[in-house]
Amino acid sequence: KTAHQNLELVGNTTTRSFPFDSANLLAFNGSSYLTLSGVSLAGDFEISFWAYPLVVNSLDEVVSQGQTLQIFIQSNSNWSVGLLASNSSFPSFGTAIANSWQHIVVAKYGTNITAFLNGVGTSVYTSHSTTVGDGSTLLNLGRWSASSYEYNGYISDFKVSTSLSYTDSSLANFTPPTSAATSDSNTELLIKNGIADSSS
Repeated sequence: KTAHQNLELVGNTTTRSFPFDSANLLAFNGSSYLTLSGVSLAGDFEISFWAYPLVVNSLDEVVSQGQTLQIFIQSNSNWSVGLLASNSSFPSFGTAIANSWQHIVVAKYGTNITAFLNGVGTSVYTSHSTTVGDGSTLLNLGRWSASSYEYNGYISDFKVSTSLSYTDSSLANFTPPTSAATSDSNTELLIKNGIADSSS
């Protein structure tokens, strides 16, 4: 394995072990965040993580890569996805619940993008031929890229893969995992023990 991403922790961001013994948890207090460089979302990809919002605030950004990708809590307390090519469209894929672990996956296969909440998928974009991100923009956890809309809660087992591991090419529903995520040759990023790690 070769750690080639640069990871920066800003503010009171801590790590703990939950929900699995070998998983990594990041705690955000509403002013802390984490930034990573060199994370490419070109082609097919799958972003997965567990989220535990301590509060459900409008427009809290959990994951963002500029305006090319946003996973956040909308003003109606729903989880939402935003892409640059979608203009002002921010489709929802389920309700964010405070003080509760929820498993989130956003998967792109071909030109279709589906977001999953606890294994149940919602098609959020179709005929999406534009590259989502090429790695030139920082990937942020816990805030939007413009130093605003900070998240207050936890993230565990954050993974970016260039292949589909939870769902399949039909973007079908799945059963959420009961063990910690592991890396393989298609892993772009897996945060464990406070380290941004990828397989060579």
